[in-house]
Amino acid sequence: NGEYHWEIPKTNRWTFSFDAIAGWMNNTEADSFFNFFGGGLTGLKGYPYYSIEGNRLAIGTFTFRVPILREKHIQLGWFTLQNSIIGFIAQGGDAWSDSFDLKPSLGFQWRFNGFSFYNFPTAIGLEVHQGQAKVTNTVNDKVYTYGKDNRFYFTLLFGF
Repeated sequence: NGEYHWEIPKTNRWTFSFDAIAGWMNNTEADSFFNFFGGGLTGLKGYPYYSIEGNRLAIGTFTFRVPILREKHIQLGWFTLQNSIIGFIAQGGDAWSDSFDLKPSLGFQWRFNGFSFYNFPTAIGLEVHQGQAKVTNTVNDKVYTYGKDNRFYFTLLFGF
């Protein structure tokens, strides 16, 4: 896993980020319990967690973020809003056992951070993602198809 962040010069802290995740299991005969799962919040966000599975994994994420608010102090009840950022996310990758099949995902992100209650650091994230390819899985003779539908994520972080 690795990531790189770059601030775009002559902008008001606009950033471009690249994140890469890779994994490889030598023992391809191991039980599927040990496989990599490439969907969900930790993988390709446009697909459910268990929809992309294999003993090899490669995912790349490109993110472009623009601040909306910086270093403000807006009181919203028990929450003091300081910063807000929007982001556009493009991902591609796969978890596979036999052959790699690129699965793209596109998304939008809106982050807020500040303090809640007694100056307790708080971050809130809202995201919507859509897988751009169809993924089909068969479990116990039942076929499931994913992709081309919206996936929503809500994150809440305290004390970071």
